[in-house]
Amino acid sequence: MTALLHAGTAQAATPHTASPSLAITVKFDFYPEDSTQIHRLEKKLQRAMQRARVGELGETEFHLDGNEGFFYLFGPNPERLFAVVGPILRSSTLMQNAEVEERDALHRKTFLLLQDATP
Repeated sequence: MTALLHAGTAQAATPHTASPSLAITVKFDFYPEDSTQIHRLEKKLQRAMQRARVGELGETEFHLDGNEGFFYLFGPNPERLFAVVGPILRSSTLMQNAEVEERDALHRKTFLLLQDATP
């Protein structure tokens, strides 16, 4: 059985994303001593998405027994959403080699998040 810890809060959808779909999942290595940095990163991501009006950050999930964390990003256009959050994620050493999955109703793309690289 996997132990889960949910952190963060889901934000209300902005008017242009009244029914956002899951657009991006970011799977990363998580260690409890990184919690403060992860929470700072969550706030950065949420502010950037709100400013750009591209979506919202769902609850962050941590699998405490497997040292995995997940960001769930919601919005109508995964490519536009990643254009906003990608540079922020790449700037964090905690996200190096995170697995990113972009998806919409018709397509799914998975890639590793490498610093200073584009998928």
